[in-house]
Amino acid sequence: IRQNDLDGCRAQISQARAKFVELGDRQGIQTADNYDSVMLWWLRDLDASIRGLAEIQEVHRSNGFEWGDAFCGWFLGSGAWLLGDRTQPYEHYTRALEIFRRLGDITFIAWTLLPLGNISMGSGDLDQATAFYQQSLPLMGDLGDRHGVGAVLLGLGMAAHFRGETAEAERLLAEAQTNLREGGGGQGLSWPISNVLVDTHTHDLLVEATNRYQASLSLPLAEWVQMVCSDAESWRARISLES
Repeated sequence: IRQNDLDGCRAQISQARAKFVELGDRQGIQTADNYDSVMLWWLRDLDASIRGLAEIQEVHRSNGFEWGDAFCGWFLGSGAWLLGDRTQPYEHYTRALEIFRRLGDITFIAWTLLPLGNISMGSGDLDQATAFYQQSLPLMGDLGDRHGVGAVLLGLGMAAHFRGETAEAERLLAEAQTNLREGGGGQGLSWPISNVLVDTHTHDLLVEATNRYQASLSLPLAEWVQMVCSDAESWRARISLES
């Protein structure tokens, strides 16, 4: 994924699945199908991804595999969000968060609080969005996830921007730029970009946004803030039209 070779990923998953079929390993087959549906999410073939994840999630539930259930729920929530649904994502994410908290999976707790903040931002509830982001931020820090910290700071910066708190927005966005830059480059940046206020509902848009943000991480602060705020305004306009 970090090398942006998604077709190569799918080919390896297919090979693994064939071996699991040969071995009669049902859990292995389900795992391969799960990962392939995630690859479809990356490729933004969202309808196919959602169909696959929903089927696998039912299998995980029937087998009592809670983490797998929540993992599918996370991507189902994201897929629905990227397709413009404003109800199902919250339900998927909150259920997944409950499971991840019960299991103590700090990584997914942090990365589930982030899109819940985005959903709240999309509904215009800036206080709730900020609360979700603020819960996620220290967890990202504890994990040492600089990309995650950067993504959360982008959300907090946008909340401040939409409140008209210009100086606070600039401070937060400066910290976001530093963390995204120090988190490492390449297509690994496409993961946080998938979870911030940028339109990435098609694969071409995801690649374009990832490349643009990668190139922007060395911009002077004023230019960076202007670019990010412009993206957020466009994102909010799109959300308003869909609503």
